[in-house]
Amino acid sequence: MKLNRSILLSSLIAIASVALLIPSISLGSRGSMTLAELTVSSEIIVLGVVTAVNSVGEDVVATVHVKETWKGQVTPKIEYDARHTWVCDTSDARVGETAILFFVHRCPGGMLALASWGDGRLVVNEIDGVDYIGDRFRTLQVMDEMPIKWRFVSSDIPEPWAKLDDVKAFVKWALRLSAQSWEPPNNPLHLTAGVGCGVESRGTFARRR
Repeated sequence: MKLNRSILLSSLIAIASVALLIPSISLGSRGSMTLAELTVSSEIIVLGVVTAVNSVGEDVVATVHVKETWKGQVTPKIEYDARHTWVCDTSDARVGETAILFFVHRCPGGMLALASWGDGRLVVNEIDGVDYIGDRFRTLQVMDEMPIKWRFVSSDIPEPWAKLDDVKAFVKWALRLSAQSWEPPNNPLHLTAGVGCGVESRGTFARRR
């Protein structure tokens, strides 16, 4: 009897372990993606302002007023699915924020969703009157690909920030190059460093292999 209970307990533990792994198996683990790869793989890229976020049951729908369209064709007002679909999905939206938004359709005919499980949301912040994009956790390796400014913003640790104009220039460049080669760009390109106080450094548009 004790042996049967031991076997049953072991089986339950094994089943629970497999169940915990199912989201990772079905959705895939979140790998590192460069800004170039994100640009090429996205269906739509816009610069916009979030005007509303509405929750209905488990659904979270963000409404965006589009200021600029960088890729694809969209109307002046679009909506996207801002809910977390699994543990590593960082999709989000905050009313009033301006952001570069990279979109895909996760399901054919479905709502737009942020590319790369939430990585396709680069929020714009104004520093000394200039618009910057932060990549504090270097998720997209944005700061490896253009001039940066180190600033103390949300903590005592200096964070890397890139000018919105530099990010826009890179995205446009990546789209032009991919249209010619049908592959993510892999050539170095240097941008002019931003003007202002703070320590700046320079990277290249190098794709990590």
